[in-house]
Amino acid sequence: MAIVAIADVPVRVRSNSASVTQMATHRFPELDATVRHEADLDVRVVSAPLVGAPDRLAWEIRDGRELHLALPNLRVVIDLDRASGTMHLVDSTLAEGSEAWRVIEGMLFSVINRRDRHPLHAATLRAGDRSLVLHGPSGVGKSTLMWEAHRAGMEVLSDDATRVQLSPELRVWGDGAPPRILLLDDVRDRYAELRGLPAQAMGADNEPKVIVRLNPDSDWMPYGRNPRVVLLSRSGAERLAVIRATSEEIFSALMSAEEAEMDLSPGNRERAFRALSEPGGYRMDLSMRATDAIPALRELLEPRS
Repeated sequence: MAIVAIADVPVRVRSNSASVTQMATHRFPELDATVRHEADLDVRVVSAPLVGAPDRLAWEIRDGRELHLALPNLRVVIDLDRASGTMHLVDSTLAEGSEAWRVIEGMLFSVINRRDRHPLHAATLRAGDRSLVLHGPSGVGKSTLMWEAHRAGMEVLSDDATRVQLSPELRVWGDGAPPRILLLDDVRDRYAELRGLPAQAMGADNEPKVIVRLNPDSDWMPYGRNPRVVLLSRSGAERLAVIRATSEEIFSALMSAEEAEMDLSPGNRERAFRALSEPGGYRMDLSMRATDAIPALRELLEPRS
């Protein structure tokens, strides 16, 4: 058994496969299992033969609280309200990026969704007491932009998934673990320092991506405060453009995003997105060069008088 912190929420991970707990503690900060932690979230992974497994992905949400997912080599049930999940899988040998490990990570993230860590498809930067949440459709260039921001010395919390906390104050999290940036292999080849790094299938589309770890040896559990949302687009214009966006414009964009329809905690969505949108923010139309955005992002992160 191990207890790991995911966006500062303690989750107990149990398994009859040592590789499961080893992968969990490699990926997320490990907490002292002898200390009682406030949250009591639980994920159990059992390596055992499966009977009657489907030949393709099958999933459904029952009664708004139970997520059932099955693949040929695994079966998952997650109780979202109780923040617990059980997974049965055939192969106990896990590797980062493998289908089974991606599902286990998904379980871990799912059990914290209704524990004041509402997910948003967005990248996040932090500077001191301020943060920027960069929201835009898949393919707009968030990951490349985060890699350029990292190269420029900026602090990256997440390149794709941000979690919104409302109490005791508005905060935004990545995973609470040393951040990773996932880059397409053609993006990798643009940077001399990344050439030669292996790409592996990641995500539902199984498109090969390169995992670049930032600060891998550090104890990591930071969050961003005073967030402002930046709505990203890419119209093909030669020059970068930044304009202000109202709270209603931002709220509408967050609520109408395609991934919002797949939200496992729709009851919390409006509250979390309303709080995130309230201060207002910006629209940023990216140029073809990710580096063009770096000075603008620095300026947006500067404290206001």
